[in-house]
Amino acid sequence: MNRMLNGALSFLKGQGDTEPAERVDIGALVESVCAEFEAIGRNVICQGDLGLTCLCQPVAVARMVNNLIDNACKFGSEVRVDTRRSGHEAIIEVADNGPGIPPEMHDVVLLPFARLDPARSPDGGLGLGLSIIHDIVQRHRGSLTFHSNQPHGLLVRIALPLDLHTAAQAHGNTQATH
Repeated sequence: MNRMLNGALSFLKGQGDTEPAERVDIGALVESVCAEFEAIGRNVICQGDLGLTCLCQPVAVARMVNNLIDNACKFGSEVRVDTRRSGHEAIIEVADNGPGIPPEMHDVVLLPFARLDPARSPDGGLGLGLSIIHDIVQRHRGSLTFHSNQPHGLLVRIALPLDLHTAAQAHGNTQATH
């Protein structure tokens, strides 16, 4: 009952979250969330780039990454997390080897309280995890897409806009030292 109430409160809190935006190294943030799962014995492999600076709400983005990894751990036995740059975006991918989500359900699972199959969630969750993730991604002007993880499983891809001003400064500083 507590988990259900905490999930509902977390979702409702996210609707009006006023956390200030900060420049954050997304790769380092993702790495720290992965380390928490690894510390409790979860099979989470984290790789990727550091120095991907985004202007974001760090607590909200950490909650988003935590929810993604937690879902992946619930439905799969192996989880891979990757961060990289693609153009003007920081990409976060969380892949598992679980049952995946059928393509016709991709939009449905983003709705609050939506669940694929109540029997698949023995933890008593309310179906808010992906809604919370979707809300955070939208607040950050990003995108969320689902993909098939081969040979089976789900790959969730989040794209967040990079802070190009900080990236340009870092690039300028790098050039100055050569």
